[in-house]
Amino acid sequence: MENRERLTANALACLSREGFHATGVDRLAEQMGVTKRTLYSHFESKDGLINAVLEYRHAQFMQQLELALAGKTPSEIPKAYLNFIDTWTTSPEFYGCLFINACAEYPESSSLARQRSEEHKAAVRARLAQSLHKDSADILFIVGEGMITAAHTGQKLSDTAKEALLKAVS
Repeated sequence: MENRERLTANALACLSREGFHATGVDRLAEQMGVTKRTLYSHFESKDGLINAVLEYRHAQFMQQLELALAGKTPSEIPKAYLNFIDTWTTSPEFYGCLFINACAEYPESSSLARQRSEEHKAAVRARLAQSLHKDSADILFIVGEGMITAAHTGQKLSDTAKEALLKAVS
């Protein structure tokens, strides 16, 4: 792994666990195993690092999503997507959605973190719409977002509710 990519991955883990505003540059440098000077030589600022982390997480997430949906027929996509979200949100590495968290911490529409988050969510929604009727893709996207938020607060969608939702988007 390239040094910048390794640093970005380490920063992703730290920011996911601790939050954007709560994590200072000193803490990030410590978690990344570098000096602040080295951090700034790879990223022009904390905002530059946050942007790199969001881009990295977007690419990572979309690759994982593609793997989850690969080879699925349109009728199989909804279940595959809900299973993908369920698997991610019940994993030990789940600390909430980095993009939802970024929107909460950067509410200004002019914020680059907010813009990257909006782009990510639009890309996920567009990917679902590639395989499904637009209305079904929209419903599935919103359900997935709800599952993510619910999981962040310790809630889980029941199997019965999942089945009912799958019927709704079929």
